[in-house]
Amino acid sequence: MNLRNSMTATIATFIALGVGASVTACDRDKLAKNSPAPVTKNAPAEPSSTAGNLAGDAATTAKVKSAMLADPDVKGLQVNVDTMNGVVTLSGTVDTKSQAEKAVQIATTTEGVKSVNNNLSAKS
Repeated sequence: MNLRNSMTATIATFIALGVGASVTACDRDKLAKNSPAPVTKNAPAEPSSTAGNLAGDAATTAKVKSAMLADPDVKGLQVNVDTMNGVVTLSGTVDTKSQAEKAVQIATTTEGVKSVNNNLSAKS
């Protein structure tokens, strides 16, 4: 799948989840004031048990991914975001350690995130 198709599919997913507008409506000052969620390394998430959790987790994943795609300091397409019971797991390989740190910061300050498992690796 080429980059254009991948981006189109990602944007379509966000729109389907009803959070497509959050990319432009994101209030970074408000997010920065929220207490960040705790970050752990390589911790497994607990299994989800209800449909409500799944819908909430999908919305949280979309919010985190939208914020990463909107941030020029993070290559959001290189970061995989999964959410289970409010626990966000970031994985993939980014170019630099600072990109990984920024991705974690975005995830921890996103509404609905209870904690973040950072499984990102940096090329340099």
